[in-house]
Amino acid sequence: MNNQNIVEIRNLEKRYGQKQVLHGINLEITSGQIIGYIGPNGAGKSTTVKILCGLINEFDGDINIFGKDLRTNTLEIKKRVGYIPENAVLYESLTPMEFMEFIGEMRGLENEVTRSKAFPYTTLFRSRSIDEHLRNESKSESTNCNILERYASESNDLLGFIA
Repeated sequence: MNNQNIVEIRNLEKRYGQKQVLHGINLEITSGQIIGYIGPNGAGKSTTVKILCGLINEFDGDINIFGKDLRTNTLEIKKRVGYIPENAVLYESLTPMEFMEFIGEMRGLENEVTRSKAFPYTTLFRSRSIDEHLRNESKSESTNCNILERYASESNDLLGFIA
C-alpha cells in the first residue's frame, strides 16, 4: 500500500443540533504517513476521529478508508482501525502481556501468536517489564501499552488514532 491514500475525506461536515462543528474538511492520508490533527478545544478533532473510527455515523460528506466507503463498509473498516482514547481503560490486575493476550483472544488469536507479535515492540514502547501489573503504570506507560497491544493483535495495515 505504499503511497496510496488510506484515508480520503471530502467535504466532511457535522452538526449537533444547530451547532455546526465540522465545516467542509478535506484530508488525504497516505500509507506510512503520520499526521498530527491539532486545533483548539471544540474545534472538532475528536468528532472527526470518532467518525473515522465508525463511532459516529451521521455526517455529511464522503469518507473512504482503505479504498472503501465508510458508510457502506463500516464493520470491515472497524476491523482495521485502532482507536486509543485519552482515558483508555486497562485492567489493572493484569500485566501488559496478559492484557495483550486477553485482547488477542477476543480477536481470535492464540496467545503464542500475540506474544510473538508483541515481543519485538516491547523494548520500543516499554521502559518497564511486561510482567509488572498495570496498576503501577503512568498515563504515558498506559498509552504505550495500548499502542503495543494494537501492534500485537492487528495486521500490518492498521490505521490508528490516539486521542
